Amino acid sequence: MCRLLGFVAHPEATLVEVLGGDYDAFVGLARDRHGDGWGMAWPQDGGVATEKRPVGAHGSTAFASAAATRRTGALLVHLRWATMDLAVSSANTHPWGDGHLAFAHNGSIYEMPPLEVLTGGPPPEAPAGDTDSERYWLAVRAASQRCGDPVRGLAEAVATVARTCTYSSLNCLLLTPEALVAVSWFDPSRIADGLGDDYYDLTFRRSERVTVVASSGWQRPGWTPVPNGSMLVAPRDGGEPRVEDLRSSAGAATG
Repeated sequence: MCRLLGFVAHPEATLVEVLGGDYDAFVGLARDRHGDGWGMAWPQDGGVATEKRPVGAHGSTAFASAAATRRTGALLVHLRWATMDLAVSSANTHPWGDGHLAFAHNGSIYEMPPLEVLTGGPPPEAPAGDTDSERYWLAVRAASQRCGDPVRGLAEAVATVARTCTYSSLNCLLLTPEALVAVSWFDPSRIADGLGDDYYDLTFRRSERVTVVASSGWQRPGWTPVPNGSMLVAPRDGGEPRVEDLRSSAGAATG
């Protein structure tokens, strides 16, 4: 289980600039619990680049440097908490990407069918690690390639995983060259003891120049919820973010 954060900014900005006085509170989540790896993704040369390390963001000079100097129009950030006895390793660190898309997940998927079920055929590649999250990513990638639209592909993959798997949360971020997409989809009855009822809540903040979406634990009052069972799409062209209902397409209850 993990923490997610993403932003779209006009003009380009760094993570430190976007979060301002809240930067230390966000990075502090890695010190408190989510210190088993960090990763980032950002647009580059018409595609999407990624960087990740299997260490805590709070003690990483590479994270601090990237947060202060990587000026970009969009950024995806993931802080990992390795649960279900999954190893702390580069292969298990989020995000995953293929040069065109990048994906990060927050939650646990306890029972998963063979990848052929999730991807609609032979998977494009074998998982590099052993996480449920990477298999979720392969389902997203396959659906996006099949329909030719990453946003619709993500919605299709969420529907498939929700229908066929047992999970606590399918919350995720997807970065494409055109948009940052956040999915809020979780089962409130499967929030682990001690995490708080808001652990899987996603909220966003919109200003004239920046849209930020993030997991709970550090935000100030005034952020807008991304409802459970929905998807936030923040275009990189400066358009207004929109929230779409995913429940009807998924054909399953969100809990």
